[in-house]
Amino acid sequence: MLAAASVDAQPRAESPTRAFERAAIVSLSRRYFGGRQEAHGTGTAKYQAPLGIDITVQLPWSRRVGIDLGATFHGGARQRLDEGTDVRISAVTLSHATVRGALAWRFKPFVPVYLFAGGGVARATRFALSGLQGNATEPELNFGFGVDQRRHSGTGLRLRYLASVSYPDDPHVPGVKARGPTYDWSLQAGLRLPLFRHLARSTP
Repeated sequence: MLAAASVDAQPRAESPTRAFERAAIVSLSRRYFGGRQEAHGTGTAKYQAPLGIDITVQLPWSRRVGIDLGATFHGGARQRLDEGTDVRISAVTLSHATVRGALAWRFKPFVPVYLFAGGGVARATRFALSGLQGNATEPELNFGFGVDQRRHSGTGLRLRYLASVSYPDDPHVPGVKARGPTYDWSLQAGLRLPLFRHLARSTP
């Protein structure tokens, strides 16, 4: 009788924690752009941008898999032309924005490191090559990894490396050609804010 009472008095085991909980992540993002267009074969045009802002919404899908929906905005970007060792940066500023979706995955729910892969679309208010008119729209594939500080189910810091294989827009201008798929990469550091705290449920 006493043994049974002592067993009942012991706390019951909690259900396994999910690898991703509902959260919003607000980050500073630094993106390094690859070449976009070439003019008469003499130079490679690309973007050069200051720190941008990234907002990501994280949702759980299964115990180890989550969904990331995000957007990044870089204001005050500039057009850059690399000609050998010479670099020319235009005085004109532009905006560059990206929306994307990805699946994220952890080996185990409590592991701080996670991997992700997905795709998105980027849009710039100008082409990378100075003098071209119109907006540039570029589909891209994204992949990378992130690290959450301490418990990834609560508030904490997040660091992330995001790689992008971008497909530059073709301006359809004589003497100017779009490069093939180009490689960009970003470093992001931000704060993870829970949108809904997962309440642990006891096992039956």
